[in-house]
Amino acid sequence: MKDVADDSDEEVRIAKTVTLRQLLARALRKQGFGEICKEEPGKSSRWADVASQNLLLSVLLGLLLFASFRFGWHLWLTASIIFGSLLLLVFAVMAGGCTNMLGYLAYVIAWLALGVYLLGNRDYDSLLLTHVLPFFLVIGGRWAARAVRFTTHIPFFIPITLLLILTPLISEDPWRVASASGWRIGVLAAVALTPLCVYLLIRLARLDVATTLFSVVETLNARDMPIEKLWKGVDKFRNKPSESIDSEASIAQLGAIFQADKEVTTNRLAVAVVAIEKRFRRLVTLRVVSVIVGVWIAVTGLIYLLALIIMPSSLAADWSRSSVNLVDAQLFGWDVTIPAGPYLHVALLLGTVASVGFAGFVLTEEKYFEEFTKGIIGKPAEQYLTLALPYLALADEDAGEGVKGKSQRTPVGG
Repeated sequence: MKDVADDSDEEVRIAKTVTLRQLLARALRKQGFGEICKEEPGKSSRWADVASQNLLLSVLLGLLLFASFRFGWHLWLTASIIFGSLLLLVFAVMAGGCTNMLGYLAYVIAWLALGVYLLGNRDYDSLLLTHVLPFFLVIGGRWAARAVRFTTHIPFFIPITLLLILTPLISEDPWRVASASGWRIGVLAAVALTPLCVYLLIRLARLDVATTLFSVVETLNARDMPIEKLWKGVDKFRNKPSESIDSEASIAQLGAIFQADKEVTTNRLAVAVVAIEKRFRRLVTLRVVSVIVGVWIAVTGLIYLLALIIMPSSLAADWSRSSVNLVDAQLFGWDVTIPAGPYLHVALLLGTVASVGFAGFVLTEEKYFEEFTKGIIGKPAEQYLTLALPYLALADEDAGEGVKGKSQRTPVGG
């Protein structure tokens, strides 16, 4: 009986052990590069994860907005209730009395029930507030945050943007034009930005993705790989504490893979490039659109804040020749009046101008285009190869080839 019990314990221990190869496969899928590890067990997808995150955040934000603007609850109180419910869900999952999926469905069902109730009462304004606006805020906020991080690496973009928008902001004509244009500003943004996005995609499509990936490997080989940092990034994909792994052995494996006189197996690099080339072209398209739209959202928000600070409502009404629409809300326990009307219109107009200027600088100045390309293609390529090359090395090792492999090696770029 004791032997049987020992065997059972050993099976449990083995079942809870995860390998470095499995963690690398999870990381590749989470980053959107699952093509290279299709044969690995599991079906996680970056797009599914991002969609579920956006949905959950939009649901929680919709419930928060409904309670704050329709029930009149204080924002702090509502946020505390929602946060408390999330904590209870976490404790229930840890105690084994619930699963993440059940908790997720509970929030979604409550949100859908609220939507059905509002639709049945023909309360379309509240429906827009709770079921449409949150998606724009969540997705737009994430794209704007990405664009801000992206543009900080482009020289002189921020000062040039401020020069483009500050002077018109304190002039009368933009306020009058923006107020009179109304919904046409949205058409202007679409007509002005769409051709620039298309032209950027055409220029980027002419780049050789394989050459870019090879140049990234040269960059990786030219510097010491931070193995500890790489391991911490990979270890995040381990289900703790239900899964265990020998950290020191894994770090040693990664170190051995990225050494060997700074060489890589030609076959591995060819496999990595072929597996991801089409995926990279799709990724470039999405990143270009998200960066341009994110810049537009971020700059529009900045202009709106500057307009609120600089422009008195009486002067805004005089210059725009229209009344200033005010929205009353309770934020953090305070009664707040948020100007809309001409403030939002002029922010959208000047945000469009600044975004067109950003795309124009990228297209006409090689220095800006190189930095843009580095952010759009170079960084994702580095993330991909940092995970793909050790994954392929471990796959070769499991196939009996060993960490160094039996295929012919050549220096990177050779």
